Amino acid sequence: MTYDDTRTHWFANYHSESMYQYVRSDPVHVEETEFQNLSVLDTDQYGRIMALNGEIQIAEDSDACVHEPMVHPGLLTHPDPRNVLVIGGGDGASSREIVKHPVSRVDVIELDERVVEICREYFPSFASGLEDDRVSLHFRDGLEFVRSTDRRYDVILLDISDPQGPAQSVFTREFYNRLAEVLQDDGLIVTHCESPDSSRDVFYRINATLDTEFPVTRPYRHWVPAYIDFWGRTIASKVHDPREMTVSRIADRLETRSIETEWLTPELCHAMFRSLNKQVQDTLDEDWEPITKSNPVEFERP
Repeated sequence: MTYDDTRTHWFANYHSESMYQYVRSDPVHVEETEFQNLSVLDTDQYGRIMALNGEIQIAEDSDACVHEPMVHPGLLTHPDPRNVLVIGGGDGASSREIVKHPVSRVDVIELDERVVEICREYFPSFASGLEDDRVSLHFRDGLEFVRSTDRRYDVILLDISDPQGPAQSVFTREFYNRLAEVLQDDGLIVTHCESPDSSRDVFYRINATLDTEFPVTRPYRHWVPAYIDFWGRTIASKVHDPREMTVSRIADRLETRSIETEWLTPELCHAMFRSLNKQVQDTLDEDWEPITKSNPVEFERP
């Protein structure tokens, strides 16, 4: 946080080592949790935001364009998603979108309990997703949970932070291998994979790692204003291929499940999986090393 001589507060939103975005803000709440620095600020640019370690994680004005493309492409691809696991997602917005589908159970695994408490106080429209009777909260490490659970899931959603610190272990081949064991035979996972533009090696190595464990991997990306980037995501599956979902089939499933969206359309859902330019597609075909415990990814944005 920096200040000018008019006493206006400026939040330095971290994007990379060479780029910050300064956002005029009004601090609402700042604390050091057991795991990270957590800040809540009101801004004209993005509405109320929550930043972790100086980087925006959620923003009111970017809510729909983050959480709808995070959740619905995967759950729409699955013909009958009943049991869903969310690793991360303590703000509640991904669960809010998940329970629009005919799910029976959603397990949310959040490491930092303070994230949930703060979002319930300052982001009630996000945290409302945690109040659904089908949602069960577990304050545990995601890796420990999947190692010990005997449940099997139709969809696993990784709503997690960048691959550094506590989150680094959930971007490895060993972790994806365990997720494949926890999935039903026709299950799928959805994870963010940074950006091919600003986190080049990370994006390609995550996708190369998923390729070692799943026969179908489909990366896609979409613009997120608060992240100042085209954010990459990947659906990885044993069976289902989101690229085979036609516009009409997506529309039918939205209608059948009575799902209302603010940002996502059937046409856009279909198009996101065709949003990678030739350079990105060619680079995906290069020989990238999978991420393992002994060969971790070095996260950085130059």
